[in-house]
Amino acid sequence: MNKKEFMEKLDKALTDISKDEKKEAMRDYEEHFSIGSEKGRTEEEIAKSLGDPASLAKTIEAEYAITRAKREPGIKNIFRATIAVAGLGLFNLIFVLIPLIIAVVLLFAAYIVAVIFIAMPFLMLFYPASVTILSGDTPTRMVVIGFHIIGDILLVVLLYVTKGFYKLILAYLQMNAKIIRGE
Repeated sequence: MNKKEFMEKLDKALTDISKDEKKEAMRDYEEHFSIGSEKGRTEEEIAKSLGDPASLAKTIEAEYAITRAKREPGIKNIFRATIAVAGLGLFNLIFVLIPLIIAVVLLFAAYIVAVIFIAMPFLMLFYPASVTILSGDTPTRMVVIGFHIIGDILLVVLLYVTKGFYKLILAYLQMNAKIIRGE
C-alpha cells in the first residue's frame, strides 16, 4: 500500500474524533512518510511499518477519548473512553470493561447505602416500627441520628473516592492503550 492509499484508509477510519484532532493525526502520519522518505525508505515500507490504518484509527480514537475525559470530566466521557479502549481488542474488553463494571456497581451500592442512612430520620417519621427494630434498648432518635451522621460522612468520603476513581480509570485506560500500542 502506498502513501495515498494509507492516508485515505486512515482518513475514512477516523470517524469518532473532532475535525481538528483528525487533521492533527493526519499531519502526524504525513510526517512519518516524509521522515521515512528522507531516510530512503519506500512508501510501501513506511506504510507496512506503521501498520493497519483501521487499527491505528482505533488507537488514535481511544487516545482522543481519554484526553477528552481528562479535559472534560463526566460519566459520558469516561464511558466513551472505556468503550474506545475496550474496542482495541478482546483482551481489553475483558480487562477493562469487566473490572470497570464491577467497580461502578460497588460504588453505586455504597452511594445507595449512604442515601439510606441519610434518609433514616424521614423513614422513622413514616415507619417508626422499622427503626425500632434497629435500636433495641437505645433510644430510637439516637440511633437514627447516628445513622444520619454516618450517612453524611459516607457520602462525603464517597465523593472523594469517586474523584479518585475517575482519575484511576483514566490512568488505567491510558496504560491499556499503551500496552496495545506496544510501548
